Amino acid sequence: MNTMDNILILENYQLHYYIEKCFYKGEIGFRAVIEKVKGTVNSIIIPDTIMADEKPVPVMTIGKKAFLGNNHIVEVTLPETVTFIDNWAFAQCDNLKKVTILGKDFSFGKDVFNDCHNLRHICVGSNRENSLSALLGTGFNYLKAEWLFMAENIGKIEWFSKWDNELLKYLSQNDDEDYGNQMLGGEEDINKNALSYVLEKKKNKARLCFLRLMNKDYILADTEKQIADYLKNHTKGCSWETGWQIILEEYPDQLAYYEILNLAGGINDDNLDGLLKDLGDKHLEAKTYLISLGHKEIKGLVNVFDEYALD
Repeated sequence: MNTMDNILILENYQLHYYIEKCFYKGEIGFRAVIEKVKGTVNSIIIPDTIMADEKPVPVMTIGKKAFLGNNHIVEVTLPETVTFIDNWAFAQCDNLKKVTILGKDFSFGKDVFNDCHNLRHICVGSNRENSLSALLGTGFNYLKAEWLFMAENIGKIEWFSKWDNELLKYLSQNDDEDYGNQMLGGEEDINKNALSYVLEKKKNKARLCFLRLMNKDYILADTEKQIADYLKNHTKGCSWETGWQIILEEYPDQLAYYEILNLAGGINDDNLDGLLKDLGDKHLEAKTYLISLGHKEIKGLVNVFDEYALD
């Protein structure tokens, strides 16, 4: 069988691949490895087999750096036959939003989705978006917990519990932890860099808090309260306003985020005017929602997290 580098030309893109011998489920056979994907399309479906010497060979591996730096790709679907996604396969794909892995027997290499800042969903077993796919879509970049992507654990109650433990551990970290990218300039440059690092880490923490409170499958009451408290302590009027900044900069017209901040105690009489001022003369629906809260005795609103304490 031909094991030399080959090119499969599909609609508007090319798959560079090679065939190699493999040992899988007790048998010796052949597999196709996707070495590089070239093209400008934004949606790619990897085939489950590739013909070699007039025989179908299963596509089982997405090779190292196969999609590295591809800024065209937005969505990728991998077939059930794929069992391994190698190091940095999708790293630095700035516009990648969704990855579907149709199989359930797979493993990952190192930093597979590193610096995929717009990744929102990793769907396993189907292309259906849900809480699991949303939480998976953030794990590589923010939590750096690659064990969360061990196929045999994904989707179980224990998996959600481990995800939450990783989040709480991340929230408890010092915000300047792991900061080592010191500039060679003067002290002013170093301090500016450190401040930017801390600000972005706090925003990442707030993003994860919103994400979990938007996708609450199997969340424990105490965990929910700790996550909500982080947003409450990083809202308008606090020393760091990163919880509010995430809404203002990324989701200013999505009322679900305002509702989460409100339930967390992050909207109150003291900061309501400031929130409205920040929204300016835009985002009418959001301003209407905030104004409607002002007609109530906001400090007397029932806090759902206090209710848990009564159980």
